[in-house]
Amino acid sequence: MKKISKKRDYSVRGDKYNIEYIPEEVYRNLDGEELTFYNQYRNNQRYIWEGKNTIDKTRIKIKKLQKEISDKENQLKIWKGKMMEGYSVIGYLGDDYDFNCSVNLREIKPKQSKGERMDYDTSVPFKDGKKMGRKTNNPSKDWEVWKEKYDKSDGKELFMDKLENIRKEKRNREYPKKYYVRIEPKSRKDFDEKKGKQWIRNLYVGTRDEVIHLLKTSQPNIDWDKVYEKKMRDNLREIYKGYVRFQIYTNGLDSVKIGYEKQKDKDENPQSQHPSDKVRGWIKEVGTDIVEWMDK
Repeated sequence: MKKISKKRDYSVRGDKYNIEYIPEEVYRNLDGEELTFYNQYRNNQRYIWEGKNTIDKTRIKIKKLQKEISDKENQLKIWKGKMMEGYSVIGYLGDDYDFNCSVNLREIKPKQSKGERMDYDTSVPFKDGKKMGRKTNNPSKDWEVWKEKYDKSDGKELFMDKLENIRKEKRNREYPKKYYVRIEPKSRKDFDEKKGKQWIRNLYVGTRDEVIHLLKTSQPNIDWDKVYEKKMRDNLREIYKGYVRFQIYTNGLDSVKIGYEKQKDKDENPQSQHPSDKVRGWIKEVGTDIVEWMDK
């Protein structure tokens, strides 16, 4: 027969349903249903005691942790105050290096020739088209004259019809898409009050093949031809973040902020021009140190 342990007191004194003690002789005489329920009672009494004991210990730990948290929060306030005091003096040093960088894909179309108009209807003379509220570019001002000329062509295309077909083909043509990296500052100090906006610089990268060529320079072990678009853009953006920060550090903010349009200005300020081959050269030059110029 199992004896009641005298080494541990699992009773919950003060509990309405607590049985403090029964003699061993009484316990030995328990049988059947009474013995089963007695053991169930004692086992769960022990669980209650252990549970309450664990809760008490946990509460002590919680109080200790709460005090530690309170102490750390007070320290954080002190540290933050000292940090802001330092930032008030040297915070401007990071403004130039804090900017947004995004990758854009554009379809580049050739510029239209001077005087070229795309939205006209060759079947309507100018004066009638104007009355109908339609845009026309037919040189014939007399419908009858134009119609007679068209009939005499015996079904052959007139010059204006041929031109329209050429222009339709150009409108429907697909042009190669090219990648650009957009740089714009976060700092309000770069806000132009007169223009009501901040400066923005779009750096031309090139076609997808050119982008892949650039990425291979940085990470040659990756098969960039099989990499999905988002990963390719993310890596391109990180490279240009590092490159732009390096240029700002080396040549000043204007080397990125100002993009000259005239060839003369470009020649005089080569540091402001950033073709993709220049970025590739930078990657090779800095090597593994490229990480130091990216986000940490």
